[in-house]
Amino acid sequence: MNYEDLRQTRKHFSKIGLIYFLGTLLITTLQTLCNVITSLFFPSLLENPDLSLIINMIPMYVISMPLLMFLIRTFIPTAPQTGSVPASSGGPDPDLSGGYSGPQAAPATQKKMTVGQWLVAFIICFAGMYISNILGTILTTLIGLAKGSMVNNGILDIVSSTGLAATILIIVILAPIMEEILFRKLLIDRIAPYGEGTAVLISGLFFGLFHGNLNQFAYAFVLGLLFGFIYVKTRNIRYTILMHMAVNFMGSVLSMFVLRASRYEELARIMTEQPEALTEYMMEALPGLMILMVYAFLLVGLTIAGVVLFFVNLRKFSCKPGVVVIPKGKRFTTCILNPGMILFSLYWIVMIILQLFQ
Repeated sequence: MNYEDLRQTRKHFSKIGLIYFLGTLLITTLQTLCNVITSLFFPSLLENPDLSLIINMIPMYVISMPLLMFLIRTFIPTAPQTGSVPASSGGPDPDLSGGYSGPQAAPATQKKMTVGQWLVAFIICFAGMYISNILGTILTTLIGLAKGSMVNNGILDIVSSTGLAATILIIVILAPIMEEILFRKLLIDRIAPYGEGTAVLISGLFFGLFHGNLNQFAYAFVLGLLFGFIYVKTRNIRYTILMHMAVNFMGSVLSMFVLRASRYEELARIMTEQPEALTEYMMEALPGLMILMVYAFLLVGLTIAGVVLFFVNLRKFSCKPGVVVIPKGKRFTTCILNPGMILFSLYWIVMIILQLFQ
């Protein structure tokens, strides 16, 4: 790859970062506008957790993200346009105008996953999410202790206060569909020609940063890597959408159902305020506590199984090089150190830092 090829490739990655940065600004602006209008003219709506979630999220998933998808499809090509010919090519292919069109990535073919393969992949993804979530929680707790106040966990606050219907609509249905299309299909399709590993890494990084807080970044980054790997190998977005839905269902709907059934808030209050009544309370809340124990064993069992399955299948976690190979030593500067990628990354890094000190 010569200097001009590197420049064009860097420009391609910069355009990706810039479009996603502009989409971020669009999402933030529209959400802020909706909140301001609602607070000025319909302030009572924001007092309802379900309506507040809908007012915040519907503009993003129904308006901003579709517009961002349109911009990506319109302005970012899916195939690289460079003048160098990959080693597997017999020579340049002329276009109809007599000029050289550059090497084109072969159309990606979809590969089917069996039910068993999907379940194995899901268990591995769940284990990765669960372990990274614990590590992220430990890190934010340490930061909270260092600054003298706990770091706010926004997603936990939302899930714990929102009703079932709103949670399923936003977190279990809309979020997985829109985020998988945006951060897997559209993003990976435009980076995979430069290498599957590069596509998976950037997909995970974008997905993690997009969540805007350290609590979620850790597990979203890991899930983004795993979902990205599944997508580059199958090129079927339905698999990762269903997996994303299942993970969100277990982490929001099922977990909140179990915690509410166990009456954990009341248990915590009694332990601190009325310890003498703890035995009587536990007898009354025994069915709910048993559900909580079963759920805890399920989480631990899935995590252990996922770790085992990950190492059993470790050799399968390999990524193919792209039709255009970026030389070693030039990959980071070409793919990341460009204006668009820096803008997108810096914006979300600043948002994460600000969230830590709210």
